[in-house]
This record gives sequence, structure tokens and C-alpha cells, in this order.
Amino acid sequence: MTMLPGQGAGEDPPRRALSELGLVAGGKLASLASLILCNFLVARWTIDAGEYGRYAAGISLALILDAAIGFPVDISTVRFAAVHPLEPARVDQLQAAAFRLKLLLGAGLLAVAALWGERLSPALLGRGAGSGLVAVALLCTAALLLVRSTAVRLQTQGQFGRYAALDGFQGALRLLAITVPPLLGHRSAEAFLGAHVVGTALAFSVGFWLLPQGYLRAPWPRRRDVREAAVHVGFMAGILVLGTLTGRSDVPILASVQSAEEAGQYAVALQVATLLSMLASYCSIVMQPRVIQMARAGRLGALLRWNVVGATILSAATAAMAPWVLPVLIPGLFGARYAPAVPIAGVLLIGTCADMFLMPVLMMYSIQVFPALSLAGEIVIALGFFGAVMAGAAHTTMAMAWLVTSVRLTKLLLYSGISLTDLKRPVDRTGGTKGIVLGAPLDRTEL
Repeated sequence: MTMLPGQGAGEDPPRRALSELGLVAGGKLASLASLILCNFLVARWTIDAGEYGRYAAGISLALILDAAIGFPVDISTVRFAAVHPLEPARVDQLQAAAFRLKLLLGAGLLAVAALWGERLSPALLGRGAGSGLVAVALLCTAALLLVRSTAVRLQTQGQFGRYAALDGFQGALRLLAITVPPLLGHRSAEAFLGAHVVGTALAFSVGFWLLPQGYLRAPWPRRRDVREAAVHVGFMAGILVLGTLTGRSDVPILASVQSAEEAGQYAVALQVATLLSMLASYCSIVMQPRVIQMARAGRLGALLRWNVVGATILSAATAAMAPWVLPVLIPGLFGARYAPAVPIAGVLLIGTCADMFLMPVLMMYSIQVFPALSLAGEIVIALGFFGAVMAGAAHTTMAMAWLVTSVRLTKLLLYSGISLTDLKRPVDRTGGTKGIVLGAPLDRTEL
């Protein structure tokens, strides 16, 4: 979080972090509820199940591309702002460059759709998907890239109330836009996906005028800053791609080696178990711009202790309630036929509890300060995961649940080792001007 000269991270009390977490969680939950309701309405309004499937594939393509292309740029931008909090002009220059890069990426996606959309459609979205659906999906990605730039600006400035408002506003516009195609007599996948584009573009347009984004007129950044950010973006892309493969490929793998019914049981268990992971990701949004500032003030250890206390309380409550709640919750929400998902969810909950210890501080600090070491660890974990899958670890849903949980626990050990080893080193608070050596610790004069 960008701070004023003389304002240290040590003056930022845990109460403020909890308040900001509440704001972010509220906005994210509103956006998630909007997305779920949109899916429900589209499932009812599309011509048939096949058309809904093409719509779902288009949404998935847009979200995956946004995560793969935009998130590495976003996380590197937030990191740069946290490392250089007393140089707002320098931060503005890098954020302006990141925004312009996203404009170019969006234009490139549309060019790909225009030139090769028809060829790519069957491969990316399945049979029956026309080139128009790919074009709309890529346009949706471009809109998401832009609105995320506004969100990153608010995140780096610590304006989490406005961040949450932008999330909720985007969800409301998306829900409103999704009702328009049926009124106009259109019920195709392209029409409903186009509504997502309109809602997201409107959210960006309103935010563009109402939220402070003066950085857009900033000159190009220094070459040194561009190189620093570019290297970190490369590391982040590798970490995020590997993290996505080990964290989200379990259902597709099961669907390819097991029956659809078994994969469905696992998917239901996963939906219930990942609620804690969602909370951990909301904490990460608040902590990401904060961890380097806290390290600079010598208070990262205190922040980590607060994280451990909160995660311990939630994990203990989950462990006590799960045996009683899961057998009632899963059949009650999804139907009695999903009762076999109860023990699977119990195993997956172990891993998602680990996320509460892992994601907010340990992982956010490690990937920003030790990106090369973090990437090396993710490569080893990914090799182990897919090696286990090839060795037959996915022969049952319970085996996959234990494998995924083992991956999460291994990541907890990895990022704990990276962060805690660094925290044992003395912190130099004398200030300095040396830069950051990527792939190595932050120069202690920066901390």
C-alpha cells in the first residue's frame, strides 16, 4: 500500500486490516453471487443445454486468459508500488505502462479472433462453437483486463472501500446486462457472453471517470523499472500457471479417467471445501500490498502471528464442525445422491485450511521477494503432482482428494521455509537506494 512520507507500516493496526478484509470480502461475495445468478438465468434462458455449454466454455476461456495474461502484470504492479512507496511518480509511470500493455494485449486478442477465430473455435470451445463466440470471449477478456487495472490502482492506494464498490458495481451491471438479450429475442451463447462484455465495459467506463486514475497520463517509466517489472512478470506467469495446473486440474483429470458420476461427486465436495480458500484469497488481496511495507518496518513477524492465530481459530472451528455439518449440508444443498461427497470434502478441507495459513502472508511475501525460488518450488511440486497422477494416484476420488491436499500442505512447507528463513535475518532500517535483485532476497537496504 502506498504510504505518505513518514507514515510507517507499523502504524497500520490489525483492526484496519480486518476492516479492509470485510470490505473486500463483501465486494467479492456480491460479484460471485452475481456470477452464480447469471449462470442460473442463462441455463434457463438458452435455447438448449448445448448452447449453455458453449456459453460456459466461453466464460471459462475469458477468465482463464484474464488470469494468465493480466494477473502476473497486476501482481507485479502492486509489488512495485509497495517497494517504492515514497516515489508516487515512479509508481504512476509503471502503472501507466501496465495499462498501455493491457490495451495492446486486448487488441492482439481481437486480432487473433478475427484472423483465426474460426479455426480456434472447435479446439477452444468445443464443437458447434462459431468464430463469433471466440471473438466475444476474447473481447470479454480485453474488458476484464481493463477493469482490473482500475482495481489494481485502488489496491495499491489502499482504497479498499472503493475496491469493494467497484466489484459490487461490476456484478450489478453484469446481472442487469444479462437480462437484456431475452428481451430482444436473443438466446444464443454469443448474446449472453456479449452481455458480460457490456457489463464489464460499463463498470470500467464509470470507474474511469469517477475514480482517481491520473497515472494514465504519466510518461513512460525508466528502462530499469521496466526490466525489473518484466522479469517479475515472467516469474509470476510461471508461478501462476503452475499453481493453476496443480490447483484446478483435478476435476478435468478425474473426468478423463473416472466416470462422470465420480467426477461430479468430487466437484461437489470441492465446491464446499474451497470456501475457506476463497476467504484466504480475499485476505491475500488486502495483504499483498502490505507485506513489503510491514517487512520494511520490521513488523512482518507480527503480521504473520496474526495470520496464524486467525487461521488456527478457523481451522479448529472447521475441524470441530465438519463431522456434524457436512453430512447435512451437502445432501441438503445438492441432493441425497451426493452423500458420497461428504468424506471427500472432509479430506479436501484439510488442504483448504492450509490455505488460510499459506496464502495471506507467507505466499504473498515469498512470491514478491523470492520469485525465482518460489517458481523453482512450484516446478518441483507440479512435477510431483503429475508424476503421482501418471502413477495412478487418480484411480479413485478419495486418492485425488489426498493428492490435492498433499500439494497444498507441501506448498505450506515451501513458502513457510522461504519466508521464515528470511525473517531470521537482521533487518537493516537505515534506508538506501539499492534496487531489488529478482530471484534473490530484497536488498536489506530496501527493507
